[in-house]
Formats: sequence, C-alpha cells, structure tokens
Amino acid sequence: MQNPFGPNRIEYESRPVLWFSKKSSDISKAKKPVFVSGTRGSGKTSILRSLSTIHILEDANLAKQVGTLEWYGVFFQLNETFSPLIDNAVLTLIPEPMKLDPEAVRNRQFVIFSHYLELKIIERLLETVSALRREGQLGYSATVDRDVAFEIHREALHFLEIVGRQDFFGLEELRALVSRYIDRCFNAFFTGSQKARELFFGTDPGTLINKVVKAIAPLISGPSFSRDHPLQFKIMIDDCEALTPIQQQFLNTIVRKTRGEVKWVLAFIGGIYDTIRTVIPGQSLSSADRDVENLDSASDAEFAALCQNVASLRLFYALPDSLKGELRRSDPLSAFSLKSRLGKVSVNQIIERVIETGSSDGRQRLIRLADEAREFFEFNISKAEKGQFPLNAKARPYVEGLALAQLGPETRRRPDRDIDASALRRIIARKQGWGFLEACRILRLHEYPYVGHQMIIQLSDLCIRDFLDIMGEIYVQEVSGGSPKRLLQFINTDHAVPFEKQRVAVTTASEKKLQGLQSLSQPFEEESVRMVRALGRLTSRLQTDVIEKQMAATTERGLFRINRAEMRAIANSLDPLGTKIDEVLKRAEKDGFIREVSEAGTLESSENNAEANEITVRLHRRFAPHFQFSYRGPYVVNVLPAGRVVELLLSRNQTPEDWADSVLKELFPPADDLGLTQGSLFEIRDR
Repeated sequence: MQNPFGPNRIEYESRPVLWFSKKSSDISKAKKPVFVSGTRGSGKTSILRSLSTIHILEDANLAKQVGTLEWYGVFFQLNETFSPLIDNAVLTLIPEPMKLDPEAVRNRQFVIFSHYLELKIIERLLETVSALRREGQLGYSATVDRDVAFEIHREALHFLEIVGRQDFFGLEELRALVSRYIDRCFNAFFTGSQKARELFFGTDPGTLINKVVKAIAPLISGPSFSRDHPLQFKIMIDDCEALTPIQQQFLNTIVRKTRGEVKWVLAFIGGIYDTIRTVIPGQSLSSADRDVENLDSASDAEFAALCQNVASLRLFYALPDSLKGELRRSDPLSAFSLKSRLGKVSVNQIIERVIETGSSDGRQRLIRLADEAREFFEFNISKAEKGQFPLNAKARPYVEGLALAQLGPETRRRPDRDIDASALRRIIARKQGWGFLEACRILRLHEYPYVGHQMIIQLSDLCIRDFLDIMGEIYVQEVSGGSPKRLLQFINTDHAVPFEKQRVAVTTASEKKLQGLQSLSQPFEEESVRMVRALGRLTSRLQTDVIEKQMAATTERGLFRINRAEMRAIANSLDPLGTKIDEVLKRAEKDGFIREVSEAGTLESSENNAEANEITVRLHRRFAPHFQFSYRGPYVVNVLPAGRVVELLLSRNQTPEDWADSVLKELFPPADDLGLTQGSLFEIRDR
C-alpha cells in the first residue's frame, strides 16, 4: 500500500486530493483579479486547482466542500516551452527592417504573446464546457451548442477555416479547430518556417477572451451552479514565474484590459513575478486593479489548519471504501487528528520526557534550575501575575530556569526588587528555541528530539511539501507493512506517535532534504551544497556557542545579511561572467533550501537596482534537526562579509565547516572571560 503522504507534488498525482481552503473561498469571491505568491510547495497549485470547475465537478469530495458554484474556473499551467516559443515566434514573424525598432518589436511581441495565450485558454474553456455537457453537468441542447459555436467563430475566431460539412459543428469541433491552429503555428514558429506568417492572424490583446466568454456564459447553467447572479469566469494561470520579465508585463496588461465578469488568478513564486508594470504608457497595476495573496505570510495557525486538512484528506481517501465505515470520525477533514497524533506538547514537556527516560549527568542540573525557577516565581511574582508562567504545568519549568540563570545571581536574589512580570514573560517566550537547544546540550544528546505538533509544523516552514515529507517518514516509522487495517488504526488512534519514532522520522526527513540538494542535476549543485552546509553549521554555533552578558534578552541568531554589490565586485575577478554567485543564491531560494527574508523579490532584482544591493537570507527550518539549530528559525541579523561569501562559493580553500568556524571567530572574537563562551556542540558530534 502506497504511503498516503506521497508524492508531495500535486503534478505527480493522477487523482490529487484537494482541499477547498478559506483562502480558496476568499479568492472565489474576489471582485478583482488575484495574484497568489509563495515559495515552492506553499500550496499555490492546490489553490488554483481547487477553483477549477472541471476539477470540482469530477471530485465528489471537493464538490461537497465547495457547494454551489458562483464562478466558472479554467485552470492553465505554463511550462518551460512557453517563453522560448514566443521568442522564436518573434524571430519568425517580424520583418528584418522592423527588428531594428525596439518599440515596434515590443508591440509585435505583445500581440503574439496575447494571441497565443488567449487561444490556449479558449481551447481549455471549450474543452471543459464540452466535457461537462457530456457528463450531464450542463444541459444545453445540440442546437444551442451549434449556434454558440458559430457565433464564437463569427465574432472572434473567424480566422479559423471550417472544412467539410457543418451540420454537426459545435463547441467540441470548434475546440479541435483551435487546437489544430495552435499546433500548426507552434510547429511553424519552432522551425522558423515562412508558413508561420501565413498562418498567424494577430488580434487586439484581450479581446478574444472577452468575446468567447460573453458567448459561453449563457450555457453555464445547471444544478451545480448558482442562479442568483451572473457567474464570474476565473482564469487561473499557474507558474507565471516561467515568463520572461517583458512577458510578465504583457500578461499584466491583458489583466488590466480585461473587463466584465472575467477575473484572472495568477500564481507564481514570490519575488520572481512583476506584479506592477504593464506596457501601457503611464499605467500600472495597483491595489485598485488586483489583490495580492502572499502564502508565505500565513500565520502558524493558518498553516497548521492547512496541514491538518491536507493530512486528514490524504489518509481518508487512501483508506479502502470497505473500511471507511469503521472510522471513528467520518468527516474527511477531521477523520484524522494531527494534533492528537503528534502530541500538543511544550518544550518543557519534551525535556521532561527525555529526563525521565535517560541517564545523562545533566539531568540533575536541569531539575535544580527548574526548581530554582519555581522558587523564584513563588517569592518574586504576585499571585495575580503567576498565571503568566507555567508553575502548575505538566512539567517542571526548565526553559524558565535556563533563562533565569542568564540573568545573574544579583537579580535572582533580590526579593525586594520589583519584577516586571510582563517583560520577564516576553524574555522567556523568546528563549524557547534557545532553551530547547541548551537543555539538549546539557543532556549531551546525540540527536535532538524535534517532536510534537508545534515543532513539526514550524520545521515545515510554511511549505506543505516539507510537511508531507516529514509526515511520510512518521508514517513509515509508525505503520509497519502496507495493511489497510494498519492505516485504519493510524487514523483512528488518538494517542501520540511515540516521541522516539517521531525523532527518528524528523531527523531522517531533515537529512533527506540535504541529500536531495546533493543529488540535484543543476549547474550550481556543488556551490549550493557548500552554502547550506556552511550556513547550517554557522547558524547552529551562533545559537549555541555564543553567550553574551545579555543573552536572555537576545533572540536566536541566523539571519544573514549580504551586500550583493560588494560581493559582485569581488566575484568579478574570480568569475569572468560575474553572474554565477547570484545564480547560486537564486537557485537555492527557488528550490526551497534558503529563505529570503528581505523584501520579497530583492534576490531576483537586477544588479542595477541600488535598493536591492543588500539581501537577508536564512536556512529552511527543516534543516534544523540535521544541523541542530532552533526549530523556530532565527530572528537576529548577522552581517556576512562579502569577501567570505565569495570565498565559500567560488574557492575550495576551506571545507564549509572550517569556513563557518572561521567566520564565527570574526563575528564574535574569543572572549577573555571564558565564562562568556560555551563548549561547542560539535565536540559531541562532528558534522
């Protein structure tokens, strides 16, 4: 029996399980075009597909979630052939003298781009409408089908030649004409044939879709569709980052020119699509023209809800129908309780579990610190304020004890001093990640227990693919064999998966992400691996080896600011093309190994953009178990010297680990007071 949490890409699934989320619902009701941005694996494609009418009506579960349709959605996914096709068409269709006029070339490019894109969308619209009629979802007659097909041909697609008898001509036959025309143009463009000029018939950008939708709209009527008001036509285009910068402006222009009930929904990797510029002089897209939904800005609660629903749906539909009657909860969205199966546990509870089951010499030290913290709160915090601290929780206050130990004895031993309980609570809240790492160090653990619902959600780093990978490993650890009965038990059980199994699974998933980077067939594979290994070690050491006098008030380090202008200037002497070092960073960000935390799109900005000279990045949180840094990710910025970044990526004088150690010494020179520096985690386990 296949692991229900794989494959983790919707494109690889023959029958993907889709969830109609609140985000999907909001987009379906939007009165303006919507631009959906997010990193790879953030759920963009799932949202667009969940709005596609053909996907909804062919999936009973999705149709049940959606209810009555108040829109008609057409889904179209760009691919890598689209951009070169248009570029080749320009070479074929533009006369030689005109190629010397950039403005004339751009105008022709726009017409070619729009014509081809609109026809591909019309092809998909005609295909889905005909399919839904065959399935009984649309009830218009054969006569109406024929009349509308001729109307569309007459008003919009008159450049397509109807050959043969017209008695049985309808929308399906019209779609076939569009498909043949596209194929013939496609072949002519790529072969550079003179025939391309004879085939191609330019149209005013944006007009074809408006005319076709106007003719099709009266046909969209049936039990699945709302009759209360006119339907909107949602045109969903995925992978818009595949377009060149000028093509992105062309698409924005079409979005701006489209009127009436046609609403566009564009999805792209954040920062790689121009959401503003058009080719209309003096006109750009603003918030008045479109909404922008950034999936990377989702809250932890929103992402946790996404994970819950995706996990439950996948498990529900992986279970054979014959066993669904034995489910304790029959609703597909709540059949499986993610929170119960992973366990809703605090850092203190995790530490307590390790202490109870281990025999490390550090156990008594942590218990003593926790007891001292409890005593401190008892004598220094008022009764009204004690509710802000976990004094009566299910575990001792280990993190609180570790944080208080950094305040110094003079603070802890002054009961007459007024304590700002709110400020202290904020300090302790910021130190949860550090407290977890410090407790693991004291206990001398070889592998750290990144377990429980909260940690696993945060390790996924707002990426549903990473969440599915982690859950896939947990499923392998918990479910032995492929018996459907074992799957049923996995769904029905409300007890948490044993922490040891979770720890092994999470660590395995973390290591596989690094192995996945090493196995990529891409031009900058070696440089990307070096960067991840170096930043992973540096992040871990910054968070665990460096202690300042005011450490308790400092959050986790590991955001790295890089001056790209300085970096390029240094790299140019080593890399004649001067682009390799930028491409390493861009590729690592696109593939989800690093996260850009500077303003979205800075990493993709051209070197001529002075505002994009500095970028700030961090490692993906799924690497935390492998390198042993905070599951919450870093919050404090450290500036990486540009020369050292160039040295890491373009030379091989040091291993990534040696590079990280030497950079750490530059950022934080060894203190004279040895009490300010902790022993290294890497003395326990050298990576």
